[in-house]
Amino acid sequence: MSRVLVIATGGTIASTPERDGLAPTLTGRELAERVPLLDTLCELDFVQPMNIDSTNMRPRD
Repeated sequence: MSRVLVIATGGTIASTPERDGLAPTLTGRELAERVPLLDTLCELDFVQPMNIDSTNMRPRD
């Protein structure tokens, strides 16, 4: 079975509604859990170096 590394950094796809709008709250693992049968196609590894909104991402990130 293939192995896939998921590198999660936040952004719109990882956001959920918060009091002041959207905020990145989901981890890479939580995102993968929302894809039906994904775990039957490959083995997943996860790295989460940051969890920030893409509009706040800067070159140092």
